[in-house]
Amino acid sequence: MANYQNNLNMFPEENILSPEQKLWRAVLCQALYDALSDFKNQMLIEDDRQDAKYWFRDKPRSFYEVCRNAGFDPNYIHEKVKELMNLKELNKLGIVWNNERKNKNNTNMEYK
Repeated sequence: MANYQNNLNMFPEENILSPEQKLWRAVLCQALYDALSDFKNQMLIEDDRQDAKYWFRDKPRSFYEVCRNAGFDPNYIHEKVKELMNLKELNKLGIVWNNERKNKNNTNMEYK
């Protein structure tokens, strides 16, 4: 039984995040929240929201440092956030109203 549990390797050491990595992931999450949130927050002014959007869009040196320290590929994060921001803008314009249904149909078709 002990050999079986060792072979599963359910909790490999590389999956354990350091406190620093958790901190950088929190920084990245806060920037994402700032860029995409429509929540009216008195602590977050519109200039901060725009700065967060530009940070993801323009990828300054600090963007690369934060992503790498968080354990993520900066280019992957950039592409995914760009997709989210574009989808959000299309939703605001009323262009994308059936995105959820469309994705479900595409997902089902891929498995057939």
